[in-house]
Amino acid sequence: MKLPNTGSFKWESYAIIVLDKKFWYYQWSTFTRTSWETRDLITKTDIDNIISLSNNQFTLGAGTYLIKWSAPVYNVDGHQTRLRT
Repeated sequence: MKLPNTGSFKWESYAIIVLDKKFWYYQWSTFTRTSWETRDLITKTDIDNIISLSNNQFTLGAGTYLIKWSAPVYNVDGHQTRLRT
């Protein structure tokens, strides 16, 4: 982002956490080899309030973002994740 009348740039950094938070003893359904499982995105930490969360989907304003995600599982013989827009 270029600052007006300065010729310099300013980079902004935000830390947002969106979670599928369950108790440790939660029993997932059986995974099917050819299907995708939807995570329940119900918890967020967003100090700057730049993300909205509804119906397991998050929305960010216009811009460029670096997004890192993980979807840990237990006792599964390999799995893949995807983040859909």
